[in-house]
Amino acid sequence: MNIYAISAMINFITSTALAYFIYSNNFKYKSYLFLNVSVAFWSFSYFLWQISVRYDAAFFFCRLLSLSAVFIPYFFLEFIIDIVDKKSDYKIVHVINLICLIAFSPLTFTPLMIRDIEPILSFSYWPKAGTLYILFLLYYSASLIASWIMMYKAYIINKNDKTKLSYITLATSVGLLGGITNYFLWYNIHIYPFGNIMASAYVLIMAYAILKHNLMDIKDLIKTGIDHTIPFLISLICLWIINDLLPIPQIYKYIIITLVGGMFIRYYNYRKHLEFQEKQAVLEEKLQRMSVLESMRQSISGCAHDLKNPLGQIEAFTNNLVRKLPRDVAKDEYISFCLEVLQEATATLSTRIKDMLSEIKSTYALSGTFSQSAGNDRYSLIEAEAETAKRVLGVYSGIVNRDLPDTIYPAIPMNTLIIILSNLYTNAFAALSTASAPSITITARDLNEHYFLLEFADNGKGIPQEHQNKIFDLGYSTSGSSGIGLSWIRDTVSLAPNSGDITVKSTPDQGATFILKLRKKSS
Repeated sequence: MNIYAISAMINFITSTALAYFIYSNNFKYKSYLFLNVSVAFWSFSYFLWQISVRYDAAFFFCRLLSLSAVFIPYFFLEFIIDIVDKKSDYKIVHVINLICLIAFSPLTFTPLMIRDIEPILSFSYWPKAGTLYILFLLYYSASLIASWIMMYKAYIINKNDKTKLSYITLATSVGLLGGITNYFLWYNIHIYPFGNIMASAYVLIMAYAILKHNLMDIKDLIKTGIDHTIPFLISLICLWIINDLLPIPQIYKYIIITLVGGMFIRYYNYRKHLEFQEKQAVLEEKLQRMSVLESMRQSISGCAHDLKNPLGQIEAFTNNLVRKLPRDVAKDEYISFCLEVLQEATATLSTRIKDMLSEIKSTYALSGTFSQSAGNDRYSLIEAEAETAKRVLGVYSGIVNRDLPDTIYPAIPMNTLIIILSNLYTNAFAALSTASAPSITITARDLNEHYFLLEFADNGKGIPQEHQNKIFDLGYSTSGSSGIGLSWIRDTVSLAPNSGDITVKSTPDQGATFILKLRKKSS
């Protein structure tokens, strides 16, 4: 086995692993999945060709790798079109790309693409290009050049994803340029295919970009890798030991191999069952919490209403007492002071109860809107924030900085998101009372195909470390408010079908940042 067969096997393993992770994590761009499958198929065919000792087997695998090589530039170009998100602008490119795929695929098993295989340099069998193979190489090169042009245009326009685009351009270019070195020997140019291993470099760069820029959920990525890759490798080692090292008759080897494979499949199904149970337990916990919160809401609302009646009587009695008291008694300094305090206290308590009822009604009343048709309206995050700002900012409008992409469409109903943002604005205003140069910064970015992150930051007094784990508890407050708003936000964004989250980062006297993970509207 030569170094090129080994590099092909490394390419096969790395590209297969990346394709598997992409599939397992529902990566947004399916064209990228098929690109990696094509690279894996090409690499495996390359490996089988390099270890072939018979002419007919080597010839067959050469044609097989040529077939997969046709799919690589096709899916590569489709992936770039998906990445730059300009399908309508590149319809002609898509059509030409498809025509080339349809034209070249059936020709790979004819002499027009590969006329023969012959010994050259240290290789026993190397393909010789047919008459039309030069056209395929032109298509291959044109795909690479077209992708560079599209990525450059996207890089100039897009101010948020420049680094991500750079990594993708670098990775795919390294892989495809490395693959080109295989074609010199096809035309008797004595240059070894030294760039073959660069396909693995492409996988590593893309993996780094995925982890660095959250193209997939890193927690799911690692969990999937541990759960599935390790037992799969153990199964392969067991099969190798059984097949190559143990002196067992062949029929018993087949039986043992079948049992080992069955055990791996059983383990895989068991892991899937556990994942389902975990998700079900989380959902049941959320529903139970919402049920408890609804009961508490009703109790609080009932208590507030019960307090309103006697409080109203006290307030009316106090006002009547002020009017009915004889002048000489009313002028008494102590009595006058007591009546004034009593009036202020009842007025404050009445306002507080009214505000609490209003807050409960405006927040929890929307908890059941997720299943209603009102949530089906498509709107952008920018629209929701602008509507919120119009309602709550007032004199604070000059202190807000925004960096919101116009391509994010939340799944949560717009009126619910407006109330969430209103609560965050209200909390920020309270925190900014001590800031010398108050500011609020709102940013958003894509997390993956299904979610986006919304960060709401202020430079106010911050939240002490000992309070950060409690601020989402119902009724807990550090500012004298009802403590309902943040608790409602947490339960609203985490309730199915949203399955989102809210967390906080804060340093005292340096401000606080609330980070919301929200589901995107499916297109």
